[in-house]
Amino acid sequence: MRRSLTALFVAITAGLATVGPAQAEGPVTSVAPGCTNDFDYQLCFNDPTSSDVQTRGVIFKRLREMIDLAVAGDEHRAVMFSWTAAGHGVARALARAKAKQADVRVIVGSRASKNQVSFLQKHGVEVKVCQTACISKQGINHVKLFLLRLGALKHTILTSSNLTKPQRDKLYNNSVRSARHDGLYDFYRAYWDRPRAGDWQGWGNDQRDALTPRGSLVLAFPRTVASALTGVEACPIPPGCTRRRAAGR
Repeated sequence: MRRSLTALFVAITAGLATVGPAQAEGPVTSVAPGCTNDFDYQLCFNDPTSSDVQTRGVIFKRLREMIDLAVAGDEHRAVMFSWTAAGHGVARALARAKAKQADVRVIVGSRASKNQVSFLQKHGVEVKVCQTACISKQGINHVKLFLLRLGALKHTILTSSNLTKPQRDKLYNNSVRSARHDGLYDFYRAYWDRPRAGDWQGWGNDQRDALTPRGSLVLAFPRTVASALTGVEACPIPPGCTRRRAAGR
């Protein structure tokens, strides 16, 4: 059955997230310049041309702020392709969350700085270093995903940015955060478990997408945007589709 755009939330973990209007349950609160709210999603865009490091690093800043909300019993899961000294503030935030007795676990690509990996491990954070993609023996794991369970709220954060200086200071990047969509979080939480366990047994086309209880379609690598758009038949926002949001590398 074809679905209208209002029922579509697509997040391609290999690189692209497309956000359509959802049933709002309250706004996501923005506390940083460079971020805007659209229904229950927060979108942040860095500006690498700015002389202000906070403006260039708004995505890093929002990650730190969200991670720092952790208390005992909360859960943080992350996967990041490249992570260097420029992203050390995020590593420190995860270490602080761990010190507050949150459950913190991270997957990083083999190009991540050994210093960042060692720092996280020294502070009790479980780190799995992925050789190649953690999904096959070819390619690279370009997924950049943070899953933060803070009390009863589940935050899903997809970003196009690696935690590196070139990504912060030379390239335009973005992030999308959902704080009120448990089905989205649960899908990516189950996805995150796959590379951590190194187990893709039974992972076929039927497991790469799901329709959440809120009627949103979620996709995971290696689905493509084209395959998602074939399911879009109508756009009920007159005089056509006027709201389109994308985040990706």
